[in-house]
Amino acid sequence: IINTEAIALYDQGEFVKDQGKFKQAVDLDPGNKDYYYKYGITLYRNHKFNDALVALKIAKVEPALDLEKKYYMGLVHFRLAELDNAIRQFEEVGKSSDPNLGPSSVFYVGVIKFAQEKYDAAKKSFEAVIDSSKDPRLDDQAEEYIDKIAGAMAFQKMRENKFTLMAVIGAMYDSNVLLSPDSLPGGAKPSNTADFRLMT
Repeated sequence: IINTEAIALYDQGEFVKDQGKFKQAVDLDPGNKDYYYKYGITLYRNHKFNDALVALKIAKVEPALDLEKKYYMGLVHFRLAELDNAIRQFEEVGKSSDPNLGPSSVFYVGVIKFAQEKYDAAKKSFEAVIDSSKDPRLDDQAEEYIDKIAGAMAFQKMRENKFTLMAVIGAMYDSNVLLSPDSLPGGAKPSNTADFRLMT
C-alpha cells in the first residue's frame, strides 16, 4: 500500500512527500529492488545526490528503462562533480537513438568538456546536439555554448602570446582648443578657436 501511495505521489511530481513514502516502502521490504528506481529519481529531485546514486545502483529496472537509469546516474555523477563517471554514462546514452535522452546526454558531455577547457571536443558535442535535437531550447543553449567557445578559444590564443601591443590613432575635432594641457597647475585657457587635434 505504501509503495502504491509513493508511486501516486511520484506521478503527480510531489517529490518531497514522495521521498518519505518510498523510504518507508524500502525499509519495510529492503530486498525488493523494484522500489529503488523511482526512489532514486525522487532523491535526485530533492538534491540528495549521494543517496540517489546508491538507490539507482541498487535499482532493478526493465530493459526499457535501462537507458533512462543511465541518464539519471549521469546526472547524479555530474551533480557530485564525478565528471569522468558522468561522461561515461552520458556518452553511452548519447550513442542511443532516443530522441530526447540522446541529445540531452551529448549536451552534458559538451558542458563538461567546456568546463575542462577541452574546447574542440566541446564544440563537436554542441554541434551534434544541434544536428540531432528537436528541442528548440536545447538548440539555443548549444548555440550559446558554441559562441562562448569561440570567445574562449580566441582569448586562449591571445594568452599564448608573451606580449600584446595595442595602439590607437585618430583625428578629433575640438570646438575650443585649449592653450595648455589641463594637467598644468594654472589650468588651461580657452582660445575660442576650433581645430582638429591628433589623438594617439
